[in-house]
Amino acid sequence: MKINLKKTIGGLFFLILSIVYGWHAIHIPLFSSVVEAFSARTLPTSLSIAGVIFSTLLLISPERDDANNNDNFIKMLKSLNWHTALYLFIAMSVYGLIFQYLGFFIATFLFLNCSFWIMGERNISKMLGISVILVVSFWFFLNYLLDIYIDPGFLFNSWLTAPEE
Repeated sequence: MKINLKKTIGGLFFLILSIVYGWHAIHIPLFSSVVEAFSARTLPTSLSIAGVIFSTLLLISPERDDANNNDNFIKMLKSLNWHTALYLFIAMSVYGLIFQYLGFFIATFLFLNCSFWIMGERNISKMLGISVILVVSFWFFLNYLLDIYIDPGFLFNSWLTAPEE
């Protein structure tokens, strides 16, 4: 039996990552003494369980008998658009940095439009329409359905509390 080293290392990596993520997820503090169906732990715990299940399935799944598996993998890696991935990573990093200052609405709106542009969308009205609908819908979902407060940001708070002349 031939062992696919890439598959085994990848499966082990995601299994360990999912277990560590799950361990941290169950230690997220809950601020309410009331037991709720959904809490701050729900999504991270679910993601870690899914990660453990899928990485275990990856580790125990049978091997495909492909003689050119390594060559195909290298060709596939070379064919990927790494510049787009790098630009999206930079956009996510900038989004994380400006989120606290600009707030959810403005930062998410800018992030979505930059991401659309990076991925090749050039229809401005489509970009603006989709980003506004997504930002408002996500804010409504978090704020009113899940009762998660989203801080409007330092810029908005300082504008509200600006001294009058």
